[in-house]
Amino acid sequence: LAKPMAMSFPIILGLCDLYCRRLLKPYVILEKLLIGMCLFVIGSITFQSYAHSSDVSCVDSMLIWMWSFTFYMYKFFSLNYFVLIYKFPQPITLANPVYAWSCIGFLVMMIAGIYFRRHRLFVFAILYYVCSIFLVLRWDFEKDINMVADRFMYLPSLGLCLWLGAISGNMLDQYSSRRWKKNWVFAGLVVLMSFLGYKTHQQILVWKSSVSLWEHQLVYQPQAATALTYNKLASAYADEMGLKEKLKQSGIQSLSIPDQTKYQKILGLYQAALVIKPDYADSLVRLARIYKAAGELAKSEHYYLKTIKADSD
Repeated sequence: LAKPMAMSFPIILGLCDLYCRRLLKPYVILEKLLIGMCLFVIGSITFQSYAHSSDVSCVDSMLIWMWSFTFYMYKFFSLNYFVLIYKFPQPITLANPVYAWSCIGFLVMMIAGIYFRRHRLFVFAILYYVCSIFLVLRWDFEKDINMVADRFMYLPSLGLCLWLGAISGNMLDQYSSRRWKKNWVFAGLVVLMSFLGYKTHQQILVWKSSVSLWEHQLVYQPQAATALTYNKLASAYADEMGLKEKLKQSGIQSLSIPDQTKYQKILGLYQAALVIKPDYADSLVRLARIYKAAGELAKSEHYYLKTIKADSD
């Protein structure tokens, strides 16, 4: 009934109380308990819907958890690219540099939290991140293909943004009497904000259409090219060119040379999806419909029968 991240709301409220040095009176505890009781009922229903047994070992689970934990921090600060589906690193072992660096990153973050424990806003930012992200971190890779997702970082990043904003403000105040230093800090912030604006513009272009979205996926994470990716891109191409409508007019002959090239590409993408997942009903039924519109009824029947076999509903 809700995103799992919402379950952390009472904990976040308690964390805000601690940061603001709110007195721990009975009604302060009661308000958290009331919200927690409501969320517990909703969370139980959500948990029962998504719960599953896992065959992943305890050691592997911890490595996966640490990778998930540090992944969001890395994406927050690196800003290199953002896609819908990220490749899950294999093999799951400390010998894999991805997991080794994840463990190091986790330890550095914990040590930093302890070492700078007197800096209340920094500790608040770390705890805010941990409490917010905890319920969406993965322990296994068996449930679905989306091990991690950029959107999960939106709320947990608020604490970090407050801390970074406070650092910037403090630097401007500290150098208020030294105009040239203040100007350099201000210029640095302007450059940073310009860069972030540029990255935002780039991401808007990615999300402009389904074609640009899934092409971007294949460019930056081709290793994570699941059947879903190929299927979605093929469907986006078909919708963009109005393929079925054009085929219904006078078959393949009605297509221009560029459209015929794209037609073959669309068929190839659907076939690529079926190589990865032969019983992928969505790709099967879309191929059946395209061949029907093109007048190739034998092929259409073949894929309709395979669709029924893959998914009788």
